Amino acid sequence: MPKKILIIEDEPALVDALSSLLRARDLEVSGAFDGVSGITKAKVEKPDLIILDLNMPLMNGFKLAEMLRADSDTKKIPIIVISGVPKEDLQSKFSKIRAVDFISKPFNSSELVKKVEKALMLK
Repeated sequence: MPKKILIIEDEPALVDALSSLLRARDLEVSGAFDGVSGITKAKVEKPDLIILDLNMPLMNGFKLAEMLRADSDTKKIPIIVISGVPKEDLQSKFSKIRAVDFISKPFNSSELVKKVEKALMLK
């Protein structure tokens, strides 16, 4: 059974690119384009990994991650943050999310795949 990944990102083109890249590795991928639909999909689908943007409409990624960590059904799902903001600028908030990794935009495809594979081994 393929591993499930939920991409929560407000840029549809980026969700499409990530989905294509990950589906080529036999992973099941779904997407949400804002924090509110992201939390709903996470609770319903219970993915093996979430790739989470921080700057989104309706609910930002920090608030979404906080809600995921507070819910018994989603608190153990590994999260990889993807952001155009440098990780150094997010350091204090990043640790609160308890994300397993960080990917900078624009991303390197092979680096992203390695980080996803590593994170999937955690669950």
